[in-house]
Amino acid sequence: MKVSYNWLQSYFKDPLPTPEKIAELFTFRFAEVESVDAIGNDTVLDVKVLPDRAHYALCHRGIATEVAAITGVPIVIPTYVPNVSNEQMPVIRIDNETLCRRYTARFVDGVTVGDSPDWLKERLTAIGQRPINNIVDAANFVMFDMGQPLHAFDADKVQGVIVVRMAKAGEQMTTLDGKEVILTPDILVIADDAGVLAIAGIKGGTRAQVDAATTRIILESANFDPAYVRRASGLVGIRTDASKRYENEITPEWAPAGSDLCAALVGELCGGAQVGALGDSYPVKAEMRTLTFDPAFASKMLGVAIDTDTVVKILASLGITSAREGGMLTLTIPPERLDLVLPEDVTEEIGRIYGYENIPPVAPPKLTQPLVPLKSMHYEEAIRDALVAHGFSEVFTYSFQKSGELEIEKSLASDKNFLRPDLHTNMFEAVEHNAHYADLLGIDDVKIFEIGKVFDTALGEQTMLAVGVKKIKKEKGVTAESLLIEVETMIETLLGTPVTPLKKQEETVGVLQIPLDALVARLPQPESWDLVPYAQENVIYKKISPYPFMVRDIALFVPVETKQEEVAELLKAQAGDLAIAVRLFDIFIKTFPDGTQKTSYAFRLVFQSHDRTLSDEDANTAMERVNTAVTAKGWEVR
Repeated sequence: MKVSYNWLQSYFKDPLPTPEKIAELFTFRFAEVESVDAIGNDTVLDVKVLPDRAHYALCHRGIATEVAAITGVPIVIPTYVPNVSNEQMPVIRIDNETLCRRYTARFVDGVTVGDSPDWLKERLTAIGQRPINNIVDAANFVMFDMGQPLHAFDADKVQGVIVVRMAKAGEQMTTLDGKEVILTPDILVIADDAGVLAIAGIKGGTRAQVDAATTRIILESANFDPAYVRRASGLVGIRTDASKRYENEITPEWAPAGSDLCAALVGELCGGAQVGALGDSYPVKAEMRTLTFDPAFASKMLGVAIDTDTVVKILASLGITSAREGGMLTLTIPPERLDLVLPEDVTEEIGRIYGYENIPPVAPPKLTQPLVPLKSMHYEEAIRDALVAHGFSEVFTYSFQKSGELEIEKSLASDKNFLRPDLHTNMFEAVEHNAHYADLLGIDDVKIFEIGKVFDTALGEQTMLAVGVKKIKKEKGVTAESLLIEVETMIETLLGTPVTPLKKQEETVGVLQIPLDALVARLPQPESWDLVPYAQENVIYKKISPYPFMVRDIALFVPVETKQEEVAELLKAQAGDLAIAVRLFDIFIKTFPDGTQKTSYAFRLVFQSHDRTLSDEDANTAMERVNTAVTAKGWEVR
C-alpha cells in the first residue's frame, strides 16, 4: 500500500520520525517497506501489508496506529459528526443477508460537482490515485484514510427502493470505466426498481453515475462477505481498491463512521450541502469481542519476562483495553482487529512492539529422551543415499497429470487435471527429457529416481519409488533392463527384504516402480539416525543458461604418444568461451600400411551462451579456429 508521510503526520500533533526511520521501524516490527520515494513535497512509503493485517492496515489510519504503537508518539484520531439537516432516508432492502452484512445509505442534497481543492488532489496523487471530482475524490479519500470503501449515486437517477440482491440471469451493466458486464445469479448487485446500479463491493455502474449536473447524491457505505467479493471479482474480471479491502475482510462497524466522515467532507467541499440522516440495515450485528489473557503466557512463549504493566501498556498502544482480575487480563479487542482471536495472536503483538531485538537468544534445553527416527523418512533417505551413490539423480515431477481417477475441480492447466495415479508416467517423460540434454550434461546414461505420493481411489494416498534409466552410449552387456535389475538387487540388499517392483519398458527406456508404504511397514524400527549425509563443502553452483545449446564433433589422428588431455586443452582454448564442454567419446589406435601407428580421438564440443541464442556461424567460426590449430600441430582431421 502507498502511504503518504504528510497524510500520516495529520494524525499526530508532534513531529514524526523521518520516513526512512519509520521504514526501518516498520521492517522490524510491522511490515516490509519496499520503497521510500519523494513525490512533490511529500514522501511515499510502499508498505507491503500482508493479508493477516489487511483488516485494519490497508489505510492511513491503520498505519498511523502502528506508528503510534511503535514510536510512542501520541495519535489523535478525529471524530467526524456531519451536520444532519434532513431526516429523510433512502429505503433499503437486503435480500441476501449472508453476503451483505451491513448496508448504510444517506442523502446529501445541494451538492456542486467540481474540482477538488489542492490539498485533496495532492493527497490522492501522492499515492497514485487520479483525482476525478470532489464527490468521487471524497469517497476515495475516506477509503484510503480509514479503510471503508464508499460509493456515491446520483439520487435523481435512482428509482424507488435500493435493493441488495443477486443478479438475474442475463442482466447487464456498464461499469464506470466503460466495461460491459453480463451478470449471472452468482453476482450480488445493488439495484433499484429499474435494474442494476452496481456490482456489490466491486464496481459502480454508469446508470446512476455522478456527473457535472448532479445536485443530490446517495452515499453508500456497506460491508460484504470477503469470500464472495473475491470470488465475484474473479467471475467478472474486475479488481478494484474497494474489492481488495472487502475481500481481505473489514469490520461492518466501520460502515457508519465511513459515511459520517465522507458526508462531513462533502459538506465541507460543497458549501451549503444538506446531509441526511443515515439509513442503516444491519441484519446480524458484530459482537464486541473479549479475550481472557494471561500475561505469563506471553513471557513463556516469547522467552523473556515482561511484567504485566508493560503488557497492558503495549496492548493499550494498539487500542486494546485491559481489565485486571487477579493475575489475568480481560481484553476488549477493537472491532477492526479481526486478526486477534487466540492468546498466541496477542502474544505476537506484544513481542513485536516490545521489540524482537530486546528478546535475548536462549539455547533450547538438551533433550533428555533419545530421539526415535521417523521410520518412513529413515528408510526413504537410506534409499536416496544408496541410489545417489550408484550414480542416480533425484527428480521431482508434477503431482498432476492429464489423466487419472481423481479430477481437480480447478486445475492449474489443461494437461494437469488429475492427481497422478502412478510415478512411471512422469518418469518416462523425465527420462526422455533429460536424454535430450545428455551432451550438455556430459552423461552416457540417464539414471534418475523419484520418491513421491500417488493417489488411488481404492488404496488412497501412497508413497512410491520410481527409478528410470536410458542408455545413451552403447556398452556391451549393459542395457536399461540390466541397470534396473542392479537397482532392485541393491535395494533388497540395503533393506534386507525382497521387493516387488513393477517394471515397464518403452523402447530404450526402462522404469521400475516400488510401493514403499507396505515395504517400510515390515522393516524394523530404526533406533538412531545413522545415515551419513551427502552434504559437500565448498560446492559452487552455477546458473543454467536458458538458451539452447549446439553440438559439433571432431575426430583426428595424432601421434600415439599424444595424450588426450593435450588434445582436449587445445580444442578448448581454440573453441573459446562459448564452448562449455569438450568431451572425448571415442578412441582407438590404427596401424597404417607403412607400419606407423596413430591414435584416433573423437571429441564432442558443446556450445552455449548465457545471454543469447547461438547461430550456426558462431559454432562454425569456433570450429574453423580449432581446425587451423589442429592442422598447425600436424594432426590430421578425419
